Amino acid sequence: MEGGSLFNPGFLGSNFLWWVGQIADDSTWRDNINAGKYESKNDVPGWGRRYKVRIIGLHDQGEDQIPSDQLPWANIMYPITAGGGQAASGQTANLRQGNMVFGFFLDGQDQQVPVIMGVLGNNSQTVLNQKIGTNRVTNAQGGSLAQSGYSDGASPPMAGAAPKPPDEDKGIEQPAKKPAPTTSAQNNGIDNAAEDAAAQVGLDAIDKDRAARAAKRKAAPREAGPGAAPAPGATNENSDGVHQTTAADTKRQAKCDEKIVLLKPDPQEHVPSALKGIQTAIDNLTTKIDSYLQALQSYVDAVTNTISDLQALMKSFADEMAKYMKVIFDKVMEFVMKTLNKALSKVVAALPSSMRYQFSDMKQVFTDLIRCLYSKMTDGLADKVLGALAGAIDLPGLIKEATDRATKGEDENGYSAGATTNPYVPMCTAETITAQVLA
Repeated sequence: MEGGSLFNPGFLGSNFLWWVGQIADDSTWRDNINAGKYESKNDVPGWGRRYKVRIIGLHDQGEDQIPSDQLPWANIMYPITAGGGQAASGQTANLRQGNMVFGFFLDGQDQQVPVIMGVLGNNSQTVLNQKIGTNRVTNAQGGSLAQSGYSDGASPPMAGAAPKPPDEDKGIEQPAKKPAPTTSAQNNGIDNAAEDAAAQVGLDAIDKDRAARAAKRKAAPREAGPGAAPAPGATNENSDGVHQTTAADTKRQAKCDEKIVLLKPDPQEHVPSALKGIQTAIDNLTTKIDSYLQALQSYVDAVTNTISDLQALMKSFADEMAKYMKVIFDKVMEFVMKTLNKALSKVVAALPSSMRYQFSDMKQVFTDLIRCLYSKMTDGLADKVLGALAGAIDLPGLIKEATDRATKGEDENGYSAGATTNPYVPMCTAETITAQVLA
């Protein structure tokens, strides 16, 4: 059948037109997809997986001429491995706002029915913009179209509905927020101050290579530091960064390095095992305190830090240590009971047989009184341990030192940023704390 006035041969592919475009701000199409469960298919607000696409060369690159909500809907061409949805054979499209997609027009020259065939990936070094749906790039003003999937759109979603980067997607390198400071330190044997002067005033007496190197070095950004407001974009949104270290990797490694207490079941080893458990808990505590303090100086520690309250952390470890301390108190009570029974046995032996049963009742009273006394002592054991820990570890002083290193470059003792912040806790700390609690 030949094409006539009522027949568009473009639908059969005779006028096959390719296009490349960018998925628009998701505020223009997110309501087309029901995010939750629904009972009836009539509850679906739109036609499901369709996207607003700004096609390069056909639509303007800004928002002035054609707003994003006026862009055409683009359907998706799924691969044969995804199925079409019938008989439970289907897959979900994984496109996000800002993705660069390509496809063809189903209606040929009419160019009103775009179909998405694929998506273009980005390199790990591509700088992704954090705002979408703006006039940052227009037909008259060029710029990068690379866009983050976590970009802030023109219309923010409902509270709690905005996608948040998971740990697997968080980078451990902070996006720079300020240029590196000018310094006169030697750089590969070349005076940086001379290079700075050459870059600023363009002295002809200095060779162009040195001047260009100085300009590049001055413009090179550096991390703003953990104390600065976090810059957006510290995410691994690329297809070739699967081996790049993420926050999830560092958290997993920290968990693998954490020591686990295993008490020995042998009654003869109860006290040594409990003391070892207390020492192990102290080691874990000091490691977590170090992570918190390093987070004040290092961005990678700030990203992976899960501690917000050191006092609450100390309290949780005091509760754990009280569990092991209870074993020691039980052994002390056991020793007291054995000593008492041994001493009273001689008294019972000296009594007339007719009176021994009465003294047996007194021994039961003594046992109940001692048990009651030790119960009251162990009821407040966690608070006693917390007090001993607070005396052994100077948290306010450690926080001040770490803060000084981050803001001033060094603390009052002369230690620079990056120096160890681990509290000094020798091996005898467990015995010292146990003795203080017993005292």
